Amino acid sequence: MKQIFSIINTAFILLFLGVSQNALAGSNKLSCAIKSEQQFLGALPEFSHNSDPLVGYQCQLIPHYSGFLGNWLPALPHFYFSQTNRLLASNNSTELATDDDNSQAWRVALSIKRLGQGQLSIFAGKKDWQYVLQAKEAIPFIPSNANDPSDAITINQGQQARLNRKQETVGFSFIFPFQDEKVLTELRLQKSIINQPIQANITPFEKRSLFAATTEIDEIMIISQSFHRGLNINWQFGLGQGKVILKPEESITFDAELDQVISLRGQLELHYQHRFNRRWFGHLGWQGSLHYWQQSADDKDFQLASANNIEQQIFIGFGLTF
Repeated sequence: MKQIFSIINTAFILLFLGVSQNALAGSNKLSCAIKSEQQFLGALPEFSHNSDPLVGYQCQLIPHYSGFLGNWLPALPHFYFSQTNRLLASNNSTELATDDDNSQAWRVALSIKRLGQGQLSIFAGKKDWQYVLQAKEAIPFIPSNANDPSDAITINQGQQARLNRKQETVGFSFIFPFQDEKVLTELRLQKSIINQPIQANITPFEKRSLFAATTEIDEIMIISQSFHRGLNINWQFGLGQGKVILKPEESITFDAELDQVISLRGQLELHYQHRFNRRWFGHLGWQGSLHYWQQSADDKDFQLASANNIEQQIFIGFGLTF
């Protein structure tokens, strides 16, 4: 009877996911955790952040990657989702009102084909941050439909402003099954499109003006990642190049290549996993990440503030293998 139930259960999973049985071989992991995180928006040097953490949860499906099973669709999709909020409205008018601060992120990756002992994968993801920041000084905000500097709107010193950062990422990667003697587990090529306001010194607008901006960056990344019993030290490192598009485009002129930026991205994670039995496990850890970019060439009439978007989180949760 136990064997019959196991067969029926496996068949149901195959029907629901629409993948081959090879994708289920090994230790696929489904887990959720509560988390606390801090995030800081870059390219906004004249705004102050609230440093209190956001609290929420994350869930993910981590497939088993094998260099020997399957040809097409050799593994289950990788899926990640996170949602955090800060519900600490302040009664002091000099402090930041934080009841609307929130962050959401998701990522999906699908292995398409096995190539040798590796797998070719495509992926897409999105991060959306919304924060209430406070101006350290009077800052001119340039609307996206402005025709000249007189259309600027002043954000007064101490005034609060709700600002958003949205990052969309697409690309493909070559994934290697984890082996103790090999450090790298993934080589990734991706394109990131980031929409967030940035401060800049642009002639003829006032210095430190705030502009709506879109940043497009092409990146190459190397990754080492594992989720095995005990302590896992995971890291990512990436280099990129791209450009910044300031709005209103028709009102901003500059010399060629002044809108070009270079990018550096890094992430370190300490992930500990404790297995209770063959199916259930607990996990906890810390993760810190930095995405930094700066203008490739500088000019007194077109200076972009450097971006140093920082994020760190701690998490604890449970999961199961199948």
